[in-house]
Amino acid sequence: MMAPSLVLKDGEVKLVLGSGGSKRIRTAITQVLTQVIDFGRDIHTAVNAPRLHWDGEFLQVEPGFPEESVADLAARFPVNVWQERNVYFGGVHTVIPGEACVGDPRRGGAVTKVPV
Repeated sequence: MMAPSLVLKDGEVKLVLGSGGSKRIRTAITQVLTQVIDFGRDIHTAVNAPRLHWDGEFLQVEPGFPEESVADLAARFPVNVWQERNVYFGGVHTVIPGEACVGDPRRGGAVTKVPV
C-alpha cells in the first residue's frame, strides 16, 4: 500500500508527499499535512515531528511530545509511549517542488536535488 498525495493551490502543485505502509499511512500523512498547513512549519520540521496513532486499543505515541500532554492523554485513553521513533508511524517523504525535499528517517529516507 502507498498513498502518493498532492496539495494544490490555484491549480499549482505546492506540496508532494507520500508514505508506503499499512493502515497508518493516513495518520502519518495527515500529521505532516497538519504540521505544514495548519501550523506553518517547514517540511523538515513537519516530517521529523513526533507522531501518534490510535490502533483501536491503545494510543501509540512516539517520544518527543511534552510529558504533560502525554499525561493528559493517558488520563483519557490507554497510551503506549515508544522509546524511539519508528517506521510503525509511517515514513512520509515530502517535496515542495523547486524548493525543498525531505526523506523520512523512519523509513531510511534520503533525498537529492537534481538540476533541470
